[in-house]
Amino acid sequence: MVIDKNLCVACGKCVSECPRKAISKDEAGSYSVDAEICNDCEDMFDIECIRVCGKNAFAGCDGKVLDFDKTCRVRSEHLVWMMSIMGSKGNKVYDNHHWDLFRKIIASAYLDPELKVRLTVSIDDTCVKCHQKQNLKHLEESGNLDRLCFGRIGVQPGTIMRFWDAVKLAEEKYTIDFVKENKIIAGDHLNCFVEFVTRDINALKNGEL
Repeated sequence: MVIDKNLCVACGKCVSECPRKAISKDEAGSYSVDAEICNDCEDMFDIECIRVCGKNAFAGCDGKVLDFDKTCRVRSEHLVWMMSIMGSKGNKVYDNHHWDLFRKIIASAYLDPELKVRLTVSIDDTCVKCHQKQNLKHLEESGNLDRLCFGRIGVQPGTIMRFWDAVKLAEEKYTIDFVKENKIIAGDHLNCFVEFVTRDINALKNGEL
């Protein structure tokens, strides 16, 4: 990747979003990409610097400006976390700004039941500004867990579908034992997930249905 110095406004977003730490700023304040480190995010679904640059200042080494799919991205593993949030019912375990992006996607889906998401590996829209994005070991572990989850729900990475269809599929395939055995979430978060996947059963037992 290369940076068009005439378009770049030196906002620095690309530096924090580059998984390989390939972008740096020189003493004059100009940003550049280290070609020996950059791999055009070949192990990702998107080139991250392109996604976060609001000025379209990035291009391929051939000068061609690359486009990207603007559909909201959700990691297959993160579906479990979103289900847990929806099962928390105000539980303080999620009373933290760290979860705001998860809640934003959920709220958007409530407002627009037809909202589509693209199921991805390793990185999604909730990973923006996450310092773990630049931890290659974390990305590898996350990718492995996502691929395990994709195998469980039986869809291909990159699949675009309605958010609620993805949640329904995850509810059917991500059993409590599967989530426990693979240590996707634990503790209070796991309890909230259990509350989500068993809510209909509880309602039936309580005579609410």
